[in-house]
Amino acid sequence: MKFAISEIDPCSVDNGGCDQLCYRSTGASVRCDCLPGYILKEDRRTCKEYDPCAHKNGGCDHICHPHEGISVCSCRENYVLEPDGTSCTSKLSADEIIAACN
Repeated sequence: MKFAISEIDPCSVDNGGCDQLCYRSTGASVRCDCLPGYILKEDRRTCKEYDPCAHKNGGCDHICHPHEGISVCSCRENYVLEPDGTSCTSKLSADEIIAACN
């Protein structure tokens, strides 16, 4: 059985020139993509690690920890993380905060 050149999956040769993921587009063209935690560079072929904390602290009030392409928030000492996973509120009462400032 003979195959025409256009029938060969372009991703099967050198991963279509893609760094991580290759998807056959139309004809012999390909579309590259990246694994979770990575984004395509401007060349649309190679991938770089994505740091979700680099933009607006990952949406976290206090501390942002990058983990597999997502931000995981935590709070400074004497604060607790709210159920929304991003906001921090003080564990101390108003009187304790005033006393700590004096």
